[in-house]
Amino acid sequence: MAKRQDHEREYTFQKVELFKNKMLGTGSYGAVCKAKCDQLFCAAKLLNPEFFQMTAPDHGKEHRHPFRRFETECAFLSRINHPNIVQYLGTYRDPDTNAPVLLMELMDESLTHFLESSPGDIPYHIQVNLSYDIAQALAFLHSNGIIHGDLSSNNVLLIAGTRAKVTDFGMSEFTDININRLATMTTCPGTQAFMSPEALNEPPVYTEKLDNFSFGVLLIQITTRQFPKPIESIQLSYPQNPSETKVTIPELERREAHISLIEPTHPLLPIACHCLKDRDVE
Repeated sequence: MAKRQDHEREYTFQKVELFKNKMLGTGSYGAVCKAKCDQLFCAAKLLNPEFFQMTAPDHGKEHRHPFRRFETECAFLSRINHPNIVQYLGTYRDPDTNAPVLLMELMDESLTHFLESSPGDIPYHIQVNLSYDIAQALAFLHSNGIIHGDLSSNNVLLIAGTRAKVTDFGMSEFTDININRLATMTTCPGTQAFMSPEALNEPPVYTEKLDNFSFGVLLIQITTRQFPKPIESIQLSYPQNPSETKVTIPELERREAHISLIEPTHPLLPIACHCLKDRDVE
């Protein structure tokens, strides 16, 4: 039996089936497989059982612990309801391992897979639809004081290749964005190619501007179908002499190889460039 609770009512599924032979995706922490709640087909996120036997992580790195990330994601999704965020259905105990399982709506594929498997350029109206959906999800999160913290094409899922929903809230953070906009973590969260400069500092400092920056990276990826591969952010001014001063490379230069693939008149290009600022206040 699986249950979902929200502020108004409780949902109960009498029968839950996990189809572990039908994996939808895998990662370093576990996997997502197909599942069925009563008559509803859905997705189930499972952690590797050994993670539940791990000792406590180092102080200041609790958010990186797989079990902690899983708990965070369940807590966030249970409080969130938006058409552009993957719908949470409840939690369930795996009868084989007794480990908790996160049940959520079944989507078709990730944005990464969609872009990489496309035989040609994505039609302009689809580019706009996907970008709009992601922006709507971020606007909802930020208006409710939530920083996603790990926005990437792997964490955007699609329906029929035309509509997008944001998922994977294991790195998310509730914060009062309007009053206390700075959040610090001792270990940089997220996927590095999508991270803003301030989030790559030591220690990382990030706000909702991190999500905005990641959105700009996604716009470049959607229009080019290329997974982001920025050059190094810091280089030597004179490579032949290691003792010379190091220089920081602006983000637009780091990503120029992909940006140059976009037509200068493309309507999404100035929006992407506006997001890819080197300073969060911009």
